[in-house]
Amino acid sequence: MKKLFLIILITFIFFAPVKASHLMGGEITWTCITNPANGPVGLYIFTLKVYRDCNGIAIGGTTQTIIVHNNPLVPTINVDLIPGAPFDISPLCDPVNSGNPQMSCVNPQQGSVEEYVYQSLPVNLAGIPPAGGWHFTWDDCCRNGAITNGFANLGFTLRAVMYPYSILGVPQNANPCFDSSPQFTEQPKTIICIGYPFSYSHNASDPELDSL
Repeated sequence: MKKLFLIILITFIFFAPVKASHLMGGEITWTCITNPANGPVGLYIFTLKVYRDCNGIAIGGTTQTIIVHNNPLVPTINVDLIPGAPFDISPLCDPVNSGNPQMSCVNPQQGSVEEYVYQSLPVNLAGIPPAGGWHFTWDDCCRNGAITNGFANLGFTLRAVMYPYSILGVPQNANPCFDSSPQFTEQPKTIICIGYPFSYSHNASDPELDSL
């Protein structure tokens, strides 16, 4: 069985920035609906998560568009901001014992972060993905200007790939859906202490228990 898996990649587009820098990371995932209580069985629900430096501008609009590559039947997927989003995921502080103020996006300090979560309506992806997969991308500008481990203030792209699912070597139609993408179940860490060892796991999991 050929494993369907997710590749999340931030790529850099080299052009002059036209917006304030604010984007820190994100992911594109999808869920195969198998329970009628969650919607039409056999369709997909796509989720886009974007993390924003609260010192930058807000992400505009309540609807974002995921571009679908290599699938002429479904060129785009619209995703809408879920109720309650964006969420303030700034690290919790102990102002009394540490002497440091609580970070918050209400009065942004360095290190304050928001999580934007968007979801689609159920999507029908008919057809068989090519060997190179269907690519799902979302892009905006610009990368966080405060980063030191890459190019700041440049274009920001998230990408996920859905590869064909095969049974006995025969690629299967993606309608009805056959698999969900892996998911990150751990929230990202937005701040760590300088000079101290640090270990972090995204805690990736797969609803179908496929190997990752």
